[in-house]
Order: sequence, then structure tokens, then C-alpha cells
Amino acid sequence: MQAVLQIGKYIVQNNDVWNIPIKLMGAVLWQIEKRFIKRIRIKTLFNGQRAYLTPHSPSASCLVYADYPDKPALEKLRSLANDNTIFLDIGANIGFYSLLLRDKVKAVYAFEAHPDTVTLLTNNFTLNQIDTNFVIPKAVADKKSTVHFSNLKAGSPINTIMPDSDKNECIEVPAISLDEFVREKNFSKEHSYMLKLDVEGAEHLVIEGAMHFLTNFSVNTILFESLSPEDDRVVQQLKKLGYCIEPVMQNNFLATR
Repeated sequence: MQAVLQIGKYIVQNNDVWNIPIKLMGAVLWQIEKRFIKRIRIKTLFNGQRAYLTPHSPSASCLVYADYPDKPALEKLRSLANDNTIFLDIGANIGFYSLLLRDKVKAVYAFEAHPDTVTLLTNNFTLNQIDTNFVIPKAVADKKSTVHFSNLKAGSPINTIMPDSDKNECIEVPAISLDEFVREKNFSKEHSYMLKLDVEGAEHLVIEGAMHFLTNFSVNTILFESLSPEDDRVVQQLKKLGYCIEPVMQNNFLATR
């Protein structure tokens, strides 16, 4: 019942009133289809990009429940992006943020650490003829290393970096800091940068590994999720760097400067 209520709430929050009954019926049909037919469909998104609707992917389900998924956050990001913006999608999952910003920005880099989810992400990039070199199959942390990563089902949006003391049933994945990635890619200071952080409580590690990038480049917009006890540290770090913080939707905040 809790899952049903969450789906209903998501549909109400992300659709026009006239479209809500249609999406509610579509959600029922999708739940039946993904359990019994298990067919992979392709959906054309509102900006012309396409995405695979994989039955076991919660993020793919969002694309069924709304034509404009995560509408409050994505509307903000699209309004702030331009053709000089580089978008770094950290915790990209199947990549629907990257796909829904692709027409607004110069380039997207999508970071995803879980190997099975990387496959789903890569398939979506290939479907849209996006160079798969822009898929970065790594976790983003405070330094280059190997980290323990939770091993929930493929496409799960809640896989995350785990502490070494909690490594049972985890997998090991490579990690990189944003400062190291920026150096490797030789990013230009002439561009502006936009970040989306959805790393299930590891946001503080991303920020700690990006201090040079955030201090010396035009990183004007950061969308981040706020779930863990470390979040106060993240907010304070961003405020010290000159960002203003505002809520955009449940558990998600926008930092701009």
C-alpha cells in the first residue's frame, strides 16, 4: 500500500490535472505489464530523446508516471542551462536527467558505478546516438580509489558507496574525485558547469573531492539530494563557497551562485 501511495503522489506532483487520471491508469497497466509481460519498451521524451522502459528499473517507471518526470527540479535545471553548460550527472542511474537536459547543454557526462545499471545507461546513450565515452562507469568520491558499493538489483536508484565495515554483499567499484576528473578531461574555465548529485548519502564525499573545481570554475548550479546526517556539512560547505540553497522538491535542493 505504501508503494501505491508513493506512485500516486508522484503522478499528482508531476502532471497537469487533466493528465492525472490518464497517468494513474497507465501506472496500473505498467505494473501489470512489468510483472507478467516483462517487455522492454521505448518511450520518446518531451524533448525528442528516447529511453528504454526496462521493467525492473524504478527510474524507467518514472518516465511512465510522468511525461515531465521530477518536473520541479528539471524545470529549474533546464531554465538555468545554456549551450555553454557542461552537465555532470553524478549518480545517473539510467540517465534520464542527462537525456532531458541534452538539448539544453553543450555536453553531458553521466557517472554510474553499478555495472548492471551502467549497461542500462549505456543502452540509453546508444539509443540516442550519444558517444558512450560520456558514460563514466565509476563512483564519485573524495579521491581516486576502489570503494565498496551496494549490490541491489540492476537499475536500483538507491545503490551507494558503503563503509568498509559494512561490506558484506557489496561489490568493489572504481571511484574518482571530481577534481581528478576535471584535470583528466582538461575542462575549460570558459564553460559553465551544472551538477546533479544523487548518491544516496555520499554527497559529502563528492563535495570534499571537488573543492578545487567548485572554487576555481564556474560551477553555477548544483542539484543535490538531502537524506543523510552528513547533509548539514554539505549545506555549510556549499554556503561557504557562495551558494544560495533552496528546496525544489521532496529531499532535493538547488544550490546556485
